[in-house]
Amino acid sequence: IHDDDFHRLSLSKIFLQVIPDFDYFGTTEVNAEQWEKVKSILTERGGEYGELLTELEPWVCENFGEFDVFTVWGM
Repeated sequence: IHDDDFHRLSLSKIFLQVIPDFDYFGTTEVNAEQWEKVKSILTERGGEYGELLTELEPWVCENFGEFDVFTVWGM
């Protein structure tokens, strides 16, 4: 996700709802349970958030097929 989109869509607020120690400027590991919660919020919001989810979901599913977490790199 480009940082402009991350900021414009306030995705940090969504991640902070799910992961209280989300590090906007560092790295944060996201596990499958946390991702499901983030995904639920994106789905509820719809619109651009739903489009973002459609873009991310194939990669996230593939990632969780091999790893227990993925990493969000901060700004």
